Amino acid sequence: MSDRLISPEQSTSPDSEPSRLARNASYLTIASVIQKAFTFFYFIYIANNVVGDDLGLYTFALSFTSIFGIFMDLGLGPILTREIAKHEEHQSRFFRAVLGAKMILVPLFLILLSIVIWALYGLFPTNSVGILDGGVDLRSVAMVYWATPIILLDTFSFTFYSVFRGRQLMKYEAIGIIIYQLLIVSLGSLVLFFDLPIQFLLLSIVAGSLFMFIYSGSLVVFVAKEKLRPTFEWIFTRQLLRLALPFALAGIFFKLSGSIDSVMLKVIAGNKFVAWYAVALKLATALTVLPGAFMTSLFPAISHALVKDHERAQRLFERSVVYIMVISLPIAAGTFVLSDELISAIYPPELGASAAALSIFMLSLFFVFLNYPVGTLLNAANRQTINTVNMGIALLVNVILNFFFIPRWTFIGAAWAAAISNTLLVLLGLPWARRVLKFHVSVLFDRGARVLASALLMAWFTSIATSLPLIVNVALSMVVYGVLLMTFGIITKNDLALVQKIFTRVARRVV
Repeated sequence: MSDRLISPEQSTSPDSEPSRLARNASYLTIASVIQKAFTFFYFIYIANNVVGDDLGLYTFALSFTSIFGIFMDLGLGPILTREIAKHEEHQSRFFRAVLGAKMILVPLFLILLSIVIWALYGLFPTNSVGILDGGVDLRSVAMVYWATPIILLDTFSFTFYSVFRGRQLMKYEAIGIIIYQLLIVSLGSLVLFFDLPIQFLLLSIVAGSLFMFIYSGSLVVFVAKEKLRPTFEWIFTRQLLRLALPFALAGIFFKLSGSIDSVMLKVIAGNKFVAWYAVALKLATALTVLPGAFMTSLFPAISHALVKDHERAQRLFERSVVYIMVISLPIAAGTFVLSDELISAIYPPELGASAAALSIFMLSLFFVFLNYPVGTLLNAANRQTINTVNMGIALLVNVILNFFFIPRWTFIGAAWAAAISNTLLVLLGLPWARRVLKFHVSVLFDRGARVLASALLMAWFTSIATSLPLIVNVALSMVVYGVLLMTFGIITKNDLALVQKIFTRVARRVV
């Protein structure tokens, strides 16, 4: 069976201008960065106002339900975007078929969610696992049900927005994302101010998701001129699901890799350890905004160069890896040294134990950052399947390690499992990246050694300056690092100008 649902002769949709594509990608990039910033500071606010066990319970409910949320979409969102981009004149058929599939998938996985959470309650009641308060109690079950409307609303919102992604009209989604996050933060802040029960924090997210559902649905009706009327073309829907399989697997692996550890911690160890782990993970994840924005800007250039100029693609990749080193290694080294100070500065004392997990995350931060250029290169070379397989292998290793590590070392074991699997993901991808592009390994090792030396010397300075106020120590360490980079010949004035150009390009395109 052909991978094409519509023959080329049937498509009359004109190609979009590159500037339009870049501008629309910029909308989502900026909105995503703003959302992540709001999410990070909002989580800090929650952690400072919610008791440790409740914070773990809150994190578990969101992590557990999000796993089933990705199954409700099953890759249909990306395939809807792709097919509408190719055949805009057949938008209605694609949209209504996906809507019909969702009408089956959503109830199916809602039932499965209910079965699994009650099975966990039956198999692992509280204190049954032997590690403190591990297990699932009735309160945990209730919290999962409080969080379930979030994934129900979000899966349809994602479908609605996929229509506009296919038509390169991402500004609507960007606006919705920002309002959605502002609404959640505002309502959640009121919940914390009035000291309401923890489930009301979940209701604030439900309110945000409800807004997003109504907003995106209204856009589909009034802007895209679509009717919210599902169709059930079984043969056509099966074709869609088959084409969506690679996207589904990638989405499932990605979501599980970010959620399964919290779920396993909850079942085996308990809410307190979930909270400690979540605090460290949230801070480590916030640091990935920089490489994410950087590689989003660089992806079109690498994709174009792979087709037109292989040598230029090689230079771009090597330069991106060097920049990733320059960004990641000082952050990892500095945060490792200052982990206790950072945690105590932004979180209450009862969450101080999370500093140990944060230090472990920093040991693999370079590999987390490095996965961005490696993954970008493989995607640009149409090797997405390799990425998906590697993600699946890394996820399997993560689950196995958690199974053995958590009973012995609780959240510290989960942190080590995450660090090892993140490192493995890059090591699996690098040989394939080398097949796509014959980059100079010796050059990267040479520059990497000099960057590492600069980062370690900076970390030494940071460690002897801990008597200074934290912000002063960080500022001085950055100056020391910059001087070291210039001394070792890693960064030149031309490099600084190029980095500035890359990071300002997104904002310029929006304007």
